[in-house]
Amino acid sequence: MNILYFQQTYPKVLVFCKKYINDLKDTDLGLFKKKKQVLFHYLFFILESFPKINLLEMIYIYVDFSFGSSYNKFIVENLDFFHIAGAEVADELESSDIILTDSRDLGEKYKKDYVVWLAPPRPLDWANLGQKISNKRAEKKPI
Repeated sequence: MNILYFQQTYPKVLVFCKKYINDLKDTDLGLFKKKKQVLFHYLFFILESFPKINLLEMIYIYVDFSFGSSYNKFIVENLDFFHIAGAEVADELESSDIILTDSRDLGEKYKKDYVVWLAPPRPLDWANLGQKISNKRAEKKPI
């Protein structure tokens, strides 16, 4: 199993689990020899047991497209997918980390990170937003 997702999304949890596994070398050699299995079991146990807000540095996205409130609502409803990655929609531009828009001017005016999407967004646009969320999280709380 690839741990890249955990490195990008839950870096502190992964570091905690790796430290715990390394400490098993001194306390339980049998478990240490099964370190890959133990690592994933602990990761999934922690992720299932604690609320995401306690495990992630939340990233707030402000949505503002020039097509009006109905289009903005459409986009917001489709952003639910990013909740699993610790992204929330911000009600106010000032409290956001990323602006999702169809206007570069908005991002530059408020000096915030922004993602410009075509209307309607392409799969590549969604991928760019996911990458921006990951980059912003790493920027906010490096390990």
